[in-house]
Amino acid sequence: MEHWTTAEVLAASQGLDEAWLPSGIEVVRTDDCLVLCRPVHLSSPGSSRVQASIKSPRPFVEIRTEVERLAQAWGSNEVLWRAEGENAPVANESLRSAGASLALTERVMARALHGTDVDAWLAGGNPSGVSTHLVADEETFEALVGVETTGWGWPPRSADVLVEDWASLRADLESSSKFALLATVDGTPASVARLALSESVVRLFGAVTLPAFRGRGLCRSLRAGSASPFATFSRPS
Repeated sequence: MEHWTTAEVLAASQGLDEAWLPSGIEVVRTDDCLVLCRPVHLSSPGSSRVQASIKSPRPFVEIRTEVERLAQAWGSNEVLWRAEGENAPVANESLRSAGASLALTERVMARALHGTDVDAWLAGGNPSGVSTHLVADEETFEALVGVETTGWGWPPRSADVLVEDWASLRADLESSSKFALLATVDGTPASVARLALSESVVRLFGAVTLPAFRGRGLCRSLRAGSASPFATFSRPS
């Protein structure tokens, strides 16, 4: 089985961060940072709508002013800053000096699928009563939205937003770039995840399970299910 180094895992993660952006997100790219503003329906309680990834050694005080102006124009008074790569130590120190507090630590985990016997990996099957479905029709899409809205505590999405999201998901399926999975327990929608494909890498994100169904192996089923579309859609070099 192929093994990735830490540097390769981080490079793959960064590549997907650059390549994948959900529909409805405002984006500003500069030489210094990538700034994203999530719409209200994709925002979680306690999390800033505006996120900025620092990508240069330019003095933070200069970058901060520009990004905070953007955040205010988007109607937000908070920014979730992210520092990565070789600039992280200096950027983090500048953030602490400016009064920032640590909100979260991001851990990137990866499993190399290239050269893996996917059928053998999936042979264990799902836990009793659990089924995993590709979200590819309106019924499964409605279930996806219901689990995401309840699981993440999002406000209900408007009809226009739902139409746009469904159209975007269908287009992504046709282009083999992104897809979503739904796990059910005895037919009841219980857990979901979205996935993005970038060359030979598949990224699982936004996975959430409704509280009543946690502890039943649903996330494991979604992770296993991601291998099958990967084998179908991806084109490893």
